[in-house]
Amino acid sequence: ELCGFDVQVQQQIYKLASSGLCSNLDGQVMMDLMVKGPAEGDASYALFKQETEGIFESLRKKSQLLYKFLNSVSGISCQQLQGAMYAFPKIDIPPKAVAAAAAEKHSPDTF
Repeated sequence: ELCGFDVQVQQQIYKLASSGLCSNLDGQVMMDLMVKGPAEGDASYALFKQETEGIFESLRKKSQLLYKFLNSVSGISCQQLQGAMYAFPKIDIPPKAVAAAAAEKHSPDTF
């Protein structure tokens, strides 16, 4: 908070402080090049496409492996993974564990 400063001076100080939050021009250009990648027809396009398809195929295989593993564990089930590698498994707590938690006055998921 700036007290005792003219409103226009405050605005300039806030603007100066905010400019420190942005990356410089070089950083913005490099990020743009990294995110866009080469266009179809560019000399490096074929290699770029091969590499990105390889990465996505590797991630797809890993997600399938995780899905199969989670569903192979007794008491755990998981829906097919879509897109990113986020899994939301359902853990079935056995009735004896629920009863033991209740006897100790705990909820089953924190026992």
